[in-house]
Amino acid sequence: MLGRSGAAMALAVACALPASAMAATNIECIDSGYSAKDTATLGKYFANFRYETFDNGAMEKLVPIFAARAGECASEYGWSVDAISDAVFYRTSELLGQALTQRPPYKPEDMKKLETALARADPARMRKIFGPIVQAQIENSKASEMSGTDETYLGMLLMSSGLPMEGKHVAEFAGALIGARIMKQIYAEKFAAR
Repeated sequence: MLGRSGAAMALAVACALPASAMAATNIECIDSGYSAKDTATLGKYFANFRYETFDNGAMEKLVPIFAARAGECASEYGWSVDAISDAVFYRTSELLGQALTQRPPYKPEDMKKLETALARADPARMRKIFGPIVQAQIENSKASEMSGTDETYLGMLLMSSGLPMEGKHVAEFAGALIGARIMKQIYAEKFAAR
């Protein structure tokens, strides 16, 4: 543990470093501060979102909006270009997670069952299972196959939700939702490490 003089020295060094050398902060800046026009565009994304067709490229129209807002946040908080990129992808994955949650292919009571089941999952195990899949998407590479043990774990988790397992794409929807949430975590971590 740092003593008073050590803490004072660490603070002085941190203040002397250029902003790009310090960890990026205030990622939540990108969550708000949009113009009325941009807010309306975001609203249209939610209104038109359907899980069955995913976003049909609609997210691509939002990236410039998020990038412009990230630029404003960067000016305010001294983010690097890499931190701006991380914040944009953080926001897109956050928005996708919100859209999936707010416009699922289920009745509200069924979505609650799914969320209850997902809340029972071990977060570290979910990250271990889905992290490589999400990372492969980020890198535009092929993900390794999920192990049989992990498939069984996820299968039991989803079946325990009580949702009917046929006809509603339970596994695909749950995977998309979990993937969006883990992608948000990954980009938040990347951002904080900048």
